[in-house]
Amino acid sequence: MAYTLISSVGTGMYNEKDGKYKNTRYQFLNGHECETRIFLHALLTERYKDFEQVMLIGSYTSSWDVFIDETDDSKLDLWMALKEACEPKEKTPAKGISEENRKLLEIYLSKRYHIPFTIAVHVPKIDEDTSQEIFDIYTRLVSTLKPDTRVLLDITHGFRSMPILLYQAIQFHSLARNADAIFPVELVYGEYVPDQKISYVRNLSPYWDFYEYASCLRLFEEKLNAKPLAKKLFPYWEEGAKALERLSKIIECNYSLQIVEVMKQINNALKKDLTDQFEWIQKAKGIVAGIYQRLHKDTLPGMLYAYSQLLEEKGLITQAVIALQVCAETAIVQKYASDAYIGDYDWWKDYGRDLYKKLINGNRLYDLYQLENLRNEIAHGGARDKGTKQYPSPESYPRIVKKGSAAVVTLFKILKEEV
Repeated sequence: MAYTLISSVGTGMYNEKDGKYKNTRYQFLNGHECETRIFLHALLTERYKDFEQVMLIGSYTSSWDVFIDETDDSKLDLWMALKEACEPKEKTPAKGISEENRKLLEIYLSKRYHIPFTIAVHVPKIDEDTSQEIFDIYTRLVSTLKPDTRVLLDITHGFRSMPILLYQAIQFHSLARNADAIFPVELVYGEYVPDQKISYVRNLSPYWDFYEYASCLRLFEEKLNAKPLAKKLFPYWEEGAKALERLSKIIECNYSLQIVEVMKQINNALKKDLTDQFEWIQKAKGIVAGIYQRLHKDTLPGMLYAYSQLLEEKGLITQAVIALQVCAETAIVQKYASDAYIGDYDWWKDYGRDLYKKLINGNRLYDLYQLENLRNEIAHGGARDKGTKQYPSPESYPRIVKKGSAAVVTLFKILKEEV
């Protein structure tokens, strides 16, 4: 798969004798070495990845001259222009790279490496009052990434704040994409070891994995969306990954009655010993175990009730309403018929509905009517009320669900006491 290389450049270190950027010897994992002034050159000449594009970020006064091949006499004028513009003179601050020279440098680098280059520049000062402006520049640049590209982020050069902001911009872009898509990003760093006078090429890609693990866990814990987490878990805990994927699907589809089968699947998955696995995997198992303990009940209506409360707690109000209504209907079916009629709409229409209304009216459980009306409003896309001609108000949802939940608990008690 093709990669986009994203790198940054700072002011760098120059030799006092000749005024040129210091050379460094980079050693790759395969033993190959490349002596150069800039790590980006080593990555490209070594063909570290199959690069299809390069994005280069720096300030107006970064050491842009370092990218010019000093043996190329035809570019001596450009090199001098960049060096003079980006180097301060005594008490006079540097002017910085001009837009014309930025474009010329883009063209030069694209021809030199036979890869399209994009250069973005920003103010030299990176601080509280400029970080938002710079972050916006980075995010706009990252937003132009091809949908199917992989990213290699080089964090070797540049001011230390540049790679951090770049890292966050890529995170921002990855979160703005489809939440179910895993955005492929790798990190690389040239670590200089002074006593050996060599820079070892370090693959820091696990750093991005750590971020993704945290993001996936947070998405699951906050919204019960376990699809991205399931993809990460699959190589380590296949049973758990499959159970979580199924849980996400029944939540999306409002298939509340299938929670029983999912609970069985989760119970089997939890039997696997993961104590020797990474912390994030054990954290995921802990969250799943908590859900199982919360939803595991002796009766199906009890399980559905606990499920609806969990959905409401996570802000999944639509799913919570439907699960709560199904919970009430299931309790009626189990009391007056058998499990064979659970989810049977014909039985509910011919018998269950009248029994339900009788219980509501006889025990003044009118909040159950409100709950059912809310379920119907959701099913019909929030259509206007036939009488008032008004649209239903989302602000009323929490109140109706709270009162409906209390009424369902009362319904349970009545059905249990009824002979």
